[in-house]
Amino acid sequence: MPSTITTVCYITDRQESITNKTLNVVKAAGVMRPKNNASALNLLLIGFYSQDKTQKSTLASFSTEDVILVTGKFRIIENSDETGKKYPVIK
Repeated sequence: MPSTITTVCYITDRQESITNKTLNVVKAAGVMRPKNNASALNLLLIGFYSQDKTQKSTLASFSTEDVILVTGKFRIIENSDETGKKYPVIK
């Protein structure tokens, strides 16, 4: 079940793709460290940007190694690495 979360996140990876002539999709990965948890959590972000320069974007742009404030509806999913070790991801 999704929950609204506000957190500070460090961006570790960012990929941009153009879906059509009017829309860019940015997929980013980051890490956050909750106060009550000693280990960092991975965060997956997806942003949609209009290519129309006359429209003001409500979503700020960001780059790899930026520290950003994120607010949105997220859910925790379980993922696993190459060795099979499971870890939580906020998506």
